Amino acid sequence: MAPDEVIERARNAYGQAHWNATIPPMEALSNGAEDRTDGAPLVEARGLTKEYPCDGGVTRVVDDVSFAILPGETLGLVGESGSGKSTVARMLLRLIEPTGGEVLFAGQPLPPASSARLR
Repeated sequence: MAPDEVIERARNAYGQAHWNATIPPMEALSNGAEDRTDGAPLVEARGLTKEYPCDGGVTRVVDDVSFAILPGETLGLVGESGSGKSTVARMLLRLIEPTGGEVLFAGQPLPPASSARLR
């Protein structure tokens, strides 16, 4: 089958029916979060910065990253290899401490990773 035929079949009713049968509508995946009307973020990063010691100085690997995730939202963090995406994720999960900034969950600052409250 030629590539243009594949594209055309996806446009016809059969292709659309197949797509609709295999990809559930977003409302089927809903967790009820859209019922919230306060608009408060569930997760919030404010000014996250991470520095590591390097050759007598410091190397900044994450510089002033801020974002908010509302209930029911999904965030994709995109960047080049080595741009700090995994470091931001580790700071959100408190696997490592940020050098600067803060992470909030439901409006409350997360305690340091070493604290008994986080465990």
